[in-house]
Amino acid sequence: MNKTFEIQKVVVVKEKTVEYEAFEEPIISSSNVVDISRGLDIHRSAEELFCIYSINAKGQIIAFHEVSHGDLCSTTTHPREIFKRALLNNAGSIVLIHNHPSGDPVPSEMDIETTQRLVQAGEILGIPVLDHIILGDENYVSMRASGMM
Repeated sequence: MNKTFEIQKVVVVKEKTVEYEAFEEPIISSSNVVDISRGLDIHRSAEELFCIYSINAKGQIIAFHEVSHGDLCSTTTHPREIFKRALLNNAGSIVLIHNHPSGDPVPSEMDIETTQRLVQAGEILGIPVLDHIILGDENYVSMRASGMM
């Protein structure tokens, strides 16, 4: 009895290019990420979006990915889906970002647990999670700056 398997190829497809203003700092900061994300209107979504920025070894953004699109108050995020994209981009590190459609950027318990899990996965893979930023209407929370990671 013969069995079969697929021969596959993994390909990264560039959908479009987004220009952003170069920063003075060699490493991207949470406020830089927030400015860029507001330009992409992530904070205006009526549903929760979970996204990542892939960062190269020089601290520059090399890619942006919307990883999951949820509902009014949650979205499902699995480390496999996050790091698949980071690995395909040859990212040296990543920044996580998601919005709270309620407008209140205070992290939920699930946000904190998810971040801890993703930080652990990043440590195993050698792709550090630099920050997890939650966008509200006018404000944001950097989980790194707030000591939550």
